[in-house]
Amino acid sequence: MDASRRRAVEETGAVVKQCPEGRQRMPCGKAPDWRSRSLIALGVLATFAGAACAQSSMTLYGTVDTNLEFDTNFKNRSGGADNRFALNGEGLSGSRWGLRGVEDLSGGLSGVFVRNRWKQRHRERQQPWWQGRGARPVSTRHRLRCAGVLYRRPVWHRPDLWQVNPSIISNGTFLGTGTFKKAAAAVSYAVGPAIFMGGYRWARSSAPGQTLVRDNLYWAGVYYDVTPALSLTLDYYYQVFRASTLPALKPPGNPRQLMFIADYRLSRRTDLYLTTAYSKNAGLCLDTASIAFTNGYQLGAGKNSMYGAALGIRHHF
Repeated sequence: MDASRRRAVEETGAVVKQCPEGRQRMPCGKAPDWRSRSLIALGVLATFAGAACAQSSMTLYGTVDTNLEFDTNFKNRSGGADNRFALNGEGLSGSRWGLRGVEDLSGGLSGVFVRNRWKQRHRERQQPWWQGRGARPVSTRHRLRCAGVLYRRPVWHRPDLWQVNPSIISNGTFLGTGTFKKAAAAVSYAVGPAIFMGGYRWARSSAPGQTLVRDNLYWAGVYYDVTPALSLTLDYYYQVFRASTLPALKPPGNPRQLMFIADYRLSRRTDLYLTTAYSKNAGLCLDTASIAFTNGYQLGAGKNSMYGAALGIRHHF
C-alpha cells in the first residue's frame, strides 16, 4: 500500500483488506445496504406484475331507460275511471346492466365471463304498451341496390308456434288442464329509409268442455328514418274475436290500437323518445278480460277507449 493511500486510511479510521485482483474493495466493518437493494428488487417485480395484469379487464355496461307516462280512463280502486301519471323504470328497451371481464391466463389463453341483470318491475304490468312493438330495421345482409336506390328484399320472419297447458283451479279445486295455442308469422320490406311490416297471429284458449277465447290479431306498421338522428314509427293493431263460451271474456267490440313513436338520438349513447297510443274496446296494449288484464291497463267502468303518452330518455353505457 503506497504512502498516500495509507495516509487516507489513517485519517478515516477505516480498515481496508487487500482483495484479490479484479474484486471490489469494501471497507471492513461496513455491511452492505440490503434494505435498499430489496426495495429496488420489489420495484422491478411490481413493474413486471403490472405488465402481466395489463391484459386483464373488467367492463360495466348496460342501459338506463326511464319515462313519465300519462293515461286516461284508467280504472281506479273504486272501479271508476281516472287519469293516471306514472314514472316508469323502463320504456323502449328496459333498464339493465352487466359485467364483462377478461382474465389473462398466460400462454396465449384468456378467461372471459359475462354477467347481466335485467331490472324487474315491482308493478303488476308486464311491460309498457309500446315496449317491443313497432317495425324495426332488418339485417343489412338483405340489402340490394337497384337504379341507385337502396332496396331490401322482403324478409319473412321465422313463424312462431307455441302451446301452454296450464292447470285450471277455482276456489282451491282442480278443474282440469287448459290448452292455450298460438301461431304467428310476419314479413318486413324496406325501401330506402322506410321499412314496412305486417303480421298475423292465430290463437285459441280452451278449458275442459268449453272455448275460452278464439281470436285473430293483425298488425301493420312503418318505420322511417327522417334524419340520421330522428326516426318515426307508426303501428296499427286489430284483434278479431271469433268465439267464446264465456260472455264475460268478450269485449264490447273488436279491440284495436294505433301507436306512434318518435325517437331522437342526442348522441350514439343517448336518445329522447315520445310515444302515444289510442285504443278502442280495450285498454292499452289491447288489455281485455280475455287475458285477465295481465298488461295492467284495465278500463274504468263505462269506458271503452284509452289514450296514453310517455316522454322518456334512454342512455347506453
